[in-house]
Amino acid sequence: MGGEEIAWTRIFEADKHPLARRFTKGYRPPLRLKGSLLLVDTDLVSSISRFAAEEIVKCLRIERGKIRVIYSGIDLNIFNPDRNEENWREVKAKYSLPGRYLLTTGSYAPHKNQKVLVDAYKNSILPDRGIGFVMVGPNDAGGYRRGYQEINNYIQKLGLSNNVILLPPVPIRDLVVIYSRAEFFATASLYEGFGFTPLEAMACGIPVVVSTAGALPEVCGEAALYADPKAPASYVFHFNGLVSNSSLKQNLVERGQDWVKRFNWQKTAQETLEVLLSVVNKKRKS
Repeated sequence: MGGEEIAWTRIFEADKHPLARRFTKGYRPPLRLKGSLLLVDTDLVSSISRFAAEEIVKCLRIERGKIRVIYSGIDLNIFNPDRNEENWREVKAKYSLPGRYLLTTGSYAPHKNQKVLVDAYKNSILPDRGIGFVMVGPNDAGGYRRGYQEINNYIQKLGLSNNVILLPPVPIRDLVVIYSRAEFFATASLYEGFGFTPLEAMACGIPVVVSTAGALPEVCGEAALYADPKAPASYVFHFNGLVSNSSLKQNLVERGQDWVKRFNWQKTAQETLEVLLSVVNKKRKS
Protein backbone atom coordinates (compact mmCIF):
# COMPACT_ATOMS: atom_id res chain seq x y z
CA MET A 1 0.00 0.00 0.00
CA GLY A 2 2.91 2.29 -0.71
CA GLY A 3 4.02 2.61 2.91
CA GLU A 4 0.84 4.32 4.06
CA GLU A 5 -0.19 3.60 7.65
CA ILE A 6 -3.82 3.30 8.67
CA ALA A 7 -5.49 2.47 11.97
CA TRP A 8 -8.09 -0.26 11.42
CA THR A 9 -10.00 -2.63 13.66
CA ARG A 10 -12.75 -5.21 13.23
CA ILE A 11 -15.34 -5.40 15.98
CA PHE A 12 -17.57 -8.43 16.37
CA GLU A 13 -19.79 -7.25 19.22
CA ALA A 14 -19.69 -3.81 20.84
CA ASP A 15 -20.85 -5.25 24.14
CA LYS A 16 -22.47 -8.42 25.38
CA HIS A 17 -26.10 -8.50 26.41
CA PRO A 18 -26.43 -7.83 30.17
CA LEU A 19 -27.63 -11.40 30.69
CA ALA A 20 -24.29 -12.67 29.39
CA ARG A 21 -22.43 -10.72 32.09
CA ARG A 22 -24.56 -11.89 34.97
CA PHE A 23 -22.71 -15.17 35.48
CA THR A 24 -19.12 -14.07 34.89
CA LYS A 25 -17.41 -12.92 38.07
CA GLY A 26 -15.41 -9.77 37.59
CA TYR A 27 -16.76 -9.23 34.07
CA ARG A 28 -15.66 -5.96 32.48
CA PRO A 29 -16.80 -5.02 28.99
CA PRO A 30 -13.40 -3.88 27.66
CA LEU A 31 -14.67 -2.13 24.56
CA ARG A 32 -17.19 -0.06 26.45
CA LEU A 33 -14.64 1.00 29.07
CA LYS A 34 -11.65 1.46 26.83
CA GLY A 35 -13.24 1.91 23.43
CA SER A 36 -12.73 5.65 23.21
CA LEU A 37 -9.03 5.21 23.97
CA LEU A 38 -8.58 2.32 21.58
CA LEU A 39 -10.52 3.79 18.69
CA VAL A 40 -10.21 7.55 18.99
CA ASP A 41 -7.63 7.78 16.22
CA THR A 42 -8.87 4.92 14.07
CA ASP A 43 -9.40 5.54 10.38
CA LEU A 44 -11.81 2.66 9.93
CA VAL A 45 -13.95 0.28 11.97
CA SER A 46 -15.17 -2.88 10.28
CA SER A 47 -18.42 -4.34 11.61
CA ILE A 48 -19.84 -7.81 11.00
CA SER A 49 -23.46 -6.60 10.60
CA ARG A 50 -25.60 -3.48 10.41
CA PHE A 51 -26.94 -4.34 13.86
CA ALA A 52 -23.40 -4.52 15.27
CA ALA A 53 -22.56 -1.23 13.55
CA GLU A 54 -25.41 0.50 15.38
CA GLU A 55 -24.22 -1.02 18.65
CA ILE A 56 -20.74 0.35 17.98
CA VAL A 57 -22.16 3.84 17.46
CA LYS A 58 -24.29 3.57 20.59
CA CYS A 59 -21.79 1.93 22.94
CA LEU A 60 -18.48 3.34 21.70
CA ARG A 61 -19.65 6.61 20.17
CA ILE A 62 -17.74 6.02 16.95
CA GLU A 63 -18.71 8.17 13.99
CA ARG A 64 -20.97 6.29 11.58
CA GLY A 65 -18.83 7.49 8.70
CA LYS A 66 -15.87 5.47 10.01
CA ILE A 67 -17.81 2.20 10.12
CA ARG A 68 -18.07 -0.26 7.23
CA VAL A 69 -20.24 -3.37 7.37
CA ILE A 70 -18.41 -6.40 6.00
CA TYR A 71 -20.16 -9.70 6.65
CA SER A 72 -18.22 -12.71 7.85
CA GLY A 73 -18.29 -15.95 5.90
CA ILE A 74 -19.09 -19.64 6.13
CA ASP A 75 -16.65 -22.16 4.67
CA LEU A 76 -18.89 -24.24 2.41
CA ASN A 77 -16.04 -26.66 1.82
CA ILE A 78 -16.46 -27.64 5.46
CA PHE A 79 -20.13 -26.97 6.15
CA ASN A 80 -22.15 -28.96 3.65
CA PRO A 81 -24.58 -31.87 3.96
CA ASP A 82 -22.95 -35.12 5.07
CA ARG A 83 -25.33 -37.98 4.23
CA ASN A 84 -22.70 -40.72 4.50
CA GLU A 85 -24.32 -43.58 6.44
CA GLU A 86 -21.04 -44.85 7.86
CA ASN A 87 -20.18 -41.40 9.21
CA TRP A 88 -23.64 -41.19 10.77
CA ARG A 89 -23.38 -44.59 12.45
CA GLU A 90 -19.99 -43.65 13.90
CA VAL A 91 -21.09 -40.23 15.22
CA LYS A 92 -24.45 -41.53 16.46
CA ALA A 93 -22.73 -44.23 18.52
CA LYS A 94 -19.94 -41.94 19.72
CA TYR A 95 -22.34 -39.42 21.27
CA SER A 96 -25.32 -41.71 21.96
CA LEU A 97 -27.53 -39.61 19.69
CA PRO A 98 -31.20 -40.38 19.04
CA GLY A 99 -32.29 -41.21 15.52
CA ARG A 100 -34.20 -37.93 15.24
CA TYR A 101 -33.52 -34.71 17.10
CA LEU A 102 -33.86 -30.96 17.33
CA LEU A 103 -30.44 -29.28 17.38
CA THR A 104 -28.99 -26.12 18.86
CA THR A 105 -25.30 -25.18 18.80
CA GLY A 106 -23.23 -22.41 20.35
CA SER A 107 -22.21 -21.78 23.94
CA TYR A 108 -24.24 -22.38 27.09
CA ALA A 109 -23.88 -18.70 28.05
CA PRO A 110 -27.05 -17.28 29.65
CA HIS A 111 -27.86 -14.92 26.77
CA LYS A 112 -28.26 -17.98 24.53
CA ASN A 113 -31.54 -18.42 26.39
CA GLN A 114 -31.60 -22.21 26.21
CA LYS A 115 -34.42 -22.54 28.76
CA VAL A 116 -36.88 -21.16 26.21
CA LEU A 117 -35.89 -23.91 23.78
CA VAL A 118 -36.23 -26.56 26.49
CA ASP A 119 -39.70 -25.28 27.42
CA ALA A 120 -40.72 -25.18 23.77
CA TYR A 121 -39.43 -28.70 23.20
CA LYS A 122 -41.31 -30.03 26.24
CA ASN A 123 -44.58 -28.43 25.15
CA SER A 124 -44.31 -29.41 21.49
CA ILE A 125 -45.20 -32.68 19.81
CA LEU A 126 -41.53 -33.58 19.44
CA PRO A 127 -41.22 -35.83 22.55
CA ASP A 128 -44.35 -37.76 21.56
CA ARG A 129 -42.90 -38.27 18.07
CA GLY A 130 -39.71 -39.75 19.52
CA ILE A 131 -37.64 -36.71 18.56
CA GLY A 132 -34.90 -35.79 21.01
CA PHE A 133 -33.08 -32.54 21.65
CA VAL A 134 -29.31 -32.18 21.23
CA MET A 135 -27.26 -29.19 22.41
CA VAL A 136 -23.61 -28.71 21.41
CA GLY A 137 -21.27 -26.04 22.71
CA PRO A 138 -18.45 -24.97 25.03
CA ASN A 139 -19.21 -25.52 28.72
CA ASP A 140 -15.83 -25.18 30.39
CA ALA A 141 -15.23 -21.51 31.20
CA GLY A 142 -16.85 -18.70 33.19
CA GLY A 143 -20.45 -18.06 32.23
CA TYR A 144 -20.41 -21.07 29.90
CA ARG A 145 -19.90 -23.48 32.82
CA ARG A 146 -22.47 -21.74 35.00
CA GLY A 147 -24.97 -21.63 32.15
CA TYR A 148 -24.37 -25.31 31.42
CA GLN A 149 -25.01 -26.24 35.05
CA GLU A 150 -28.21 -24.21 35.14
CA ILE A 151 -29.65 -25.69 31.95
CA ASN A 152 -28.67 -29.20 33.04
CA ASN A 153 -30.43 -28.72 36.39
CA TYR A 154 -33.47 -27.32 34.60
CA ILE A 155 -33.65 -30.32 32.26
CA GLN A 156 -33.52 -32.67 35.24
CA LYS A 157 -36.19 -30.66 37.03
CA LEU A 158 -38.53 -31.05 34.04
CA GLY A 159 -37.84 -34.78 33.84
CA LEU A 160 -36.28 -34.51 30.38
CA SER A 161 -32.90 -36.09 31.09
CA ASN A 162 -33.69 -39.00 28.76
CA ASN A 163 -34.75 -36.65 25.98
CA VAL A 164 -32.12 -33.92 26.00
CA ILE A 165 -28.41 -34.47 25.36
CA LEU A 166 -25.87 -31.80 26.34
CA LEU A 167 -22.59 -32.12 24.48
CA PRO A 168 -19.34 -30.17 24.83
CA PRO A 169 -17.56 -28.93 21.68
CA VAL A 170 -17.02 -31.75 19.18
CA PRO A 171 -14.56 -32.09 16.28
CA ILE A 172 -15.69 -30.15 13.23
CA ARG A 173 -16.12 -33.32 11.19
CA ASP A 174 -18.51 -34.72 13.81
CA LEU A 175 -20.32 -31.39 14.10
CA VAL A 176 -21.08 -31.37 10.38
CA VAL A 177 -22.61 -34.85 10.67
CA ILE A 178 -24.65 -33.76 13.71
CA TYR A 179 -25.93 -30.75 11.80
CA SER A 180 -26.71 -32.78 8.70
CA ARG A 181 -28.80 -35.39 10.52
CA ALA A 182 -30.88 -33.01 12.64
CA GLU A 183 -34.59 -32.54 11.97
CA PHE A 184 -34.02 -28.81 12.25
CA PHE A 185 -31.96 -26.21 14.07
CA ALA A 186 -33.17 -23.59 16.58
CA THR A 187 -31.74 -20.74 18.61
CA ALA A 188 -33.50 -18.46 21.11
CA SER A 189 -30.52 -16.15 21.62
CA LEU A 190 -31.21 -12.73 23.12
CA TYR A 191 -28.17 -11.10 21.53
CA GLU A 192 -26.09 -11.89 18.44
CA GLY A 193 -23.72 -9.60 16.60
CA PHE A 194 -23.79 -11.94 13.61
CA GLY A 195 -25.11 -15.52 13.62
CA PHE A 196 -22.66 -18.19 12.50
CA THR A 197 -24.57 -21.20 13.84
CA PRO A 198 -27.82 -20.79 11.88
CA LEU A 199 -25.79 -20.23 8.71
CA GLU A 200 -23.80 -23.39 9.44
CA ALA A 201 -27.09 -25.26 9.82
CA MET A 202 -28.41 -23.88 6.51
CA ALA A 203 -25.18 -24.90 4.80
CA CYS A 204 -25.61 -28.44 6.14
CA GLY A 205 -29.10 -28.66 4.67
CA ILE A 206 -31.49 -28.37 7.61
CA PRO A 207 -34.34 -25.91 8.36
CA VAL A 208 -33.65 -23.10 10.79
CA VAL A 209 -35.76 -21.38 13.47
CA VAL A 210 -34.16 -18.29 15.00
CA SER A 211 -35.06 -15.51 17.40
CA THR A 212 -35.95 -12.00 16.34
CA ALA A 213 -33.11 -10.57 18.45
CA GLY A 214 -29.89 -8.90 17.46
CA ALA A 215 -28.50 -9.43 13.97
CA LEU A 216 -30.30 -12.73 13.36
CA PRO A 217 -33.10 -11.34 11.15
CA GLU A 218 -30.52 -9.41 9.13
CA VAL A 219 -28.20 -12.38 8.69
CA CYS A 220 -30.83 -15.09 8.14
CA GLY A 221 -33.16 -13.08 5.91
CA GLU A 222 -36.06 -15.00 4.38
CA ALA A 223 -34.30 -18.33 4.78
CA ALA A 224 -35.43 -18.92 8.39
CA LEU A 225 -38.53 -19.02 10.56
CA TYR A 226 -38.67 -16.44 13.36
CA ALA A 227 -39.85 -16.70 16.96
CA ASP A 228 -40.05 -14.41 19.98
CA PRO A 229 -37.10 -15.35 22.24
CA LYS A 230 -39.22 -14.55 25.30
CA ALA A 231 -42.20 -16.65 24.22
CA PRO A 232 -41.70 -20.44 24.12
CA ALA A 233 -45.14 -20.81 22.49
CA SER A 234 -43.87 -19.14 19.33
CA TYR A 235 -41.18 -21.82 19.07
CA VAL A 236 -43.71 -24.56 19.78
CA PHE A 237 -45.73 -23.34 16.81
CA HIS A 238 -42.76 -23.64 14.45
CA PHE A 239 -41.52 -26.94 15.90
CA ASN A 240 -44.91 -28.57 15.42
CA GLY A 241 -45.23 -27.10 11.94
CA LEU A 242 -41.86 -28.38 10.79
CA VAL A 243 -42.50 -31.89 12.09
CA SER A 244 -45.92 -32.01 10.41
CA ASN A 245 -45.17 -30.26 7.11
CA SER A 246 -42.51 -31.87 4.92
CA SER A 247 -42.99 -29.35 2.11
CA LEU A 248 -42.27 -26.50 4.53
CA LYS A 249 -39.10 -28.25 5.65
CA GLN A 250 -37.91 -28.79 2.11
CA ASN A 251 -38.69 -25.21 1.14
CA LEU A 252 -36.61 -23.91 4.06
CA VAL A 253 -33.75 -26.25 3.21
CA GLU A 254 -33.64 -24.98 -0.36
CA ARG A 255 -33.91 -21.34 0.67
CA GLY A 256 -31.22 -21.78 3.31
CA GLN A 257 -28.72 -23.42 1.00
CA ASP A 258 -29.20 -20.66 -1.56
CA TRP A 259 -29.06 -17.88 1.05
CA VAL A 260 -25.86 -19.04 2.78
CA LYS A 261 -23.88 -18.68 -0.45
CA ARG A 262 -23.93 -14.92 0.16
CA PHE A 263 -21.56 -15.38 3.09
CA ASN A 264 -18.09 -16.52 2.05
CA TRP A 265 -14.63 -15.61 3.26
CA GLN A 266 -13.36 -14.73 -0.21
CA LYS A 267 -16.01 -12.00 -0.41
CA THR A 268 -15.14 -10.85 3.12
CA ALA A 269 -11.46 -10.60 2.21
CA GLN A 270 -12.15 -8.79 -1.07
CA GLU A 271 -14.46 -6.24 0.54
CA THR A 272 -11.96 -5.67 3.35
CA LEU A 273 -9.17 -5.04 0.87
CA GLU A 274 -11.30 -2.63 -1.15
CA VAL A 275 -12.25 -0.64 1.94
CA LEU A 276 -8.65 -0.48 3.18
CA LEU A 277 -7.45 0.71 -0.22
CA SER A 278 -10.15 3.38 -0.26
CA VAL A 279 -8.93 4.66 3.12
CA VAL A 280 -5.32 4.71 1.89
CA ASN A 281 -6.30 6.64 -1.22
CA LYS A 282 -8.28 9.11 0.86
CA LYS A 283 -5.30 9.71 3.16
CA ARG A 284 -3.00 10.26 0.21
CA LYS A 285 -5.27 12.96 -1.15
CA SER A 286 -5.67 14.74 2.19
